[in-house]
Amino acid sequence: MAGQAEAFALSLSESRLGTGPMGRAVALFVQRSIASWRGSPERITHAVADRSRFPPTGQHVTTKPSDPWELARRNFPHVDDETGILATRMLHESGIELLSRARKPWDQVISLAILRFAARRLRGETLGCDVDESASPVADILAVQRYSEASGFIPLLVGYCGPGRPVDQARALLRDSRTLRDAVTAPNDTGAAVWQMAIDFHSFSMVSLKHRFLLGLPVDDAIEIAAAALRLAAASIETPGVVELPVMPTGSALSPEQVRFHARAYLRQTATKKTP
Repeated sequence: MAGQAEAFALSLSESRLGTGPMGRAVALFVQRSIASWRGSPERITHAVADRSRFPPTGQHVTTKPSDPWELARRNFPHVDDETGILATRMLHESGIELLSRARKPWDQVISLAILRFAARRLRGETLGCDVDESASPVADILAVQRYSEASGFIPLLVGYCGPGRPVDQARALLRDSRTLRDAVTAPNDTGAAVWQMAIDFHSFSMVSLKHRFLLGLPVDDAIEIAAAALRLAAASIETPGVVELPVMPTGSALSPEQVRFHARAYLRQTATKKTP
């Protein structure tokens, strides 16, 4: 991995990223990566074993603001505003080339940072952030979507290793998935499938981790989550080994059969209450 990172650093000198603020940011990113990979063999094993759990810490890390990559690495899949801003600026400077040059799983880390920051921009939660507001967050979302489709992975299908309870992380990722879907697709648009997969994925997690969580949500919101969880649970039962399921803490998650049972029970209960 360190050798790959050094090869990537060498390639920067021949690209548009080699000079200027973006070049320095990428250089810092590569230097930190090499130091981490060479200095912590155990962390390397965990980081490359499963890209959906990159890397497991569970602690919200506070470091110097000049090192957003360290925050992204330790807090994944949580993304703070500074990391989101830097990743978005780099995308604007170098285009999709930024992601195609990044070594795995850093392409997913950067993609997630761009998408989650774009979702917050669309919801008006980034007021005061130093970002070029003339650049549309929708264009950023579509750029990452094109890369993910070409690369064969969905950036928002990630595990829960960052700060906070897994069920809260799942809910936050579900909210971002909905924001992205609503921003770039029209109803019944086939392009919505990639975002609907993320919605189903994190809805399944919420029911699996804490199915009673549904009882505290607004009814319409809970119905959508239960229906999405039921879709993924049923698909995983009908085609085992084909559907990707979330990786969650041992002993705290329900099986697909149990998720299907609780999701169905909630939907039936709600339908009964609505029936005159």
